[in-house]
Amino acid sequence: MPIPYSEIRSLTQDSPLIDLFILDLINGETHRFCNEAAADGGALFLSGVPYYPLPVVIEGFGQNNTGAPQRPTISISNVSRELLSLVVSYGDMVGSTISRIRIFAKNLDGGSSPDPDQIFGPEKYLITKKIVHNHTMIQWEIAAPFDRPNTKLPIRQALRDPTSNSKGFPGLARRIR
Repeated sequence: MPIPYSEIRSLTQDSPLIDLFILDLINGETHRFCNEAAADGGALFLSGVPYYPLPVVIEGFGQNNTGAPQRPTISISNVSRELLSLVVSYGDMVGSTISRIRIFAKNLDGGSSPDPDQIFGPEKYLITKKIVHNHTMIQWEIAAPFDRPNTKLPIRQALRDPTSNSKGFPGLARRIR
């Protein structure tokens, strides 16, 4: 059940909004992480699934109605070298999918009122290119799935049918009354 907008403002004061990330690699392997840690320093849980703490900085998320779609960036700490083998093995992880789920801390497992259905998202993005890779961080540019080179919406073209007497397009023969 979605959260009513009137409750969102009061909830952010009582319970922080947590970003959970799911990284789906090209080979089907999945990694789950978040920017927060549990009170004991371990993973956060949503529906019994662990999301491991990993320092993450996201910038540029947003929506606009004009111009090009947003191209946010995601930066992940490389100090512990946790993702280094994945970056090397999977070609900078370009083409992998990253999903962001937002949930109030109180709705996580172990929260004051656990409810895994009270989420915002998931928002899905594709990793389009690696921007920075050094000893302290790895940064990627991500894009919405429909924001790919040489992709047009709709993907299927509507072609004219010259034999139709409805000016060539199916569905136009019916009249709206």
